[in-house]
Amino acid sequence: MYLPLISIIIPVYNSGIFLRECIQSVLDQTYTHWEAIFINDGSSDISLSILQEYAIHDRRIKVLEQTNKGVSAARNKGLRASKGEYITFCDADDILLPEFLEKLYEKITLANADWIFCNAFQFSKDKPLEIRLHFQDEIISISQFRPEFVCRFMQFEFDYATWNKMYRSTLIKQNKLSFNEKMSIWEDLLFNLQYLQFANKTLLISKPLYQYRIHDGSLYSRDRVSFIPQFNMLFNEYIMFIERYRGIYELAVFKKEMFRILYNQFIKDCETYAKKNASNPFKMYFLHKKLLQSFSPGIMNCSDIKKVGWQPLKKWLLSKRMLGLFAFIGTLNILFKSCIINNNKKQN
Repeated sequence: MYLPLISIIIPVYNSGIFLRECIQSVLDQTYTHWEAIFINDGSSDISLSILQEYAIHDRRIKVLEQTNKGVSAARNKGLRASKGEYITFCDADDILLPEFLEKLYEKITLANADWIFCNAFQFSKDKPLEIRLHFQDEIISISQFRPEFVCRFMQFEFDYATWNKMYRSTLIKQNKLSFNEKMSIWEDLLFNLQYLQFANKTLLISKPLYQYRIHDGSLYSRDRVSFIPQFNMLFNEYIMFIERYRGIYELAVFKKEMFRILYNQFIKDCETYAKKNASNPFKMYFLHKKLLQSFSPGIMNCSDIKKVGWQPLKKWLLSKRMLGLFAFIGTLNILFKSCIINNNKKQN
């Protein structure tokens, strides 16, 4: 029976504390016709020596090296070296459950699909395993519902990541898809949004087959305000990509979802950051305004403000780029909340 090669691409940067567990989870796969491409991204810990140790004993483990260039460059190096008919990704601090490759390969080939997603667990040293995603088993004809699929992706229904997914290698290589090496966050979301432009059918598996580890070194432990330049890059890069393929409906959905993320996440983050890093209301106002001005103007284009009320007014101010007034209102909101807290403390 012919079994196609599956390439597992695993960037490694100072992952020595978790790396053996990750490698062992690859070795424990019930599907055995794989190559694991580990890209050592200039690690300064024992990661490289661990990789070399395992590579000596198993020819399926391939170790590539590069100076520290980031996760996107590492994944691209792995893609160029990959020989598999299918490609999947793993983070060096995570764990593949034993049936990960077998189940994904079995389902994707039976359905003749281009893409497959599985559910995942997430865990940390303080929290036990818990389900990360909440989708059901499903077969989706992407070609008929591409804008809807963009929306579901942007709403985190499938996770932005590449590690709970399997891809058809020919679609990646024929369309010259790669990770944006200027991006260190949302680079996986951009890659997925680009891949779905060429995929026609995907499957969802509700069974968790991957374990995602959350720890102090995880990307999301950083201050989210520092992500603003990356958020801008995601916006601008996808627009340039999708305009080449005249995906006007996908673009409309994408812009709407980017505004939603901006409003529901970043606006609050900017307000919180200004409160923590300004010593008086005037500095708070100017810092808040400066943060708002750092977003690409197009992200603030909200075209469906229909209701009347406080939140629609705030969205309207953003869409009209009346950022000074918006920052002023935000500063007043901070001061008002501080006064209430102080009064409650005095009364108690």
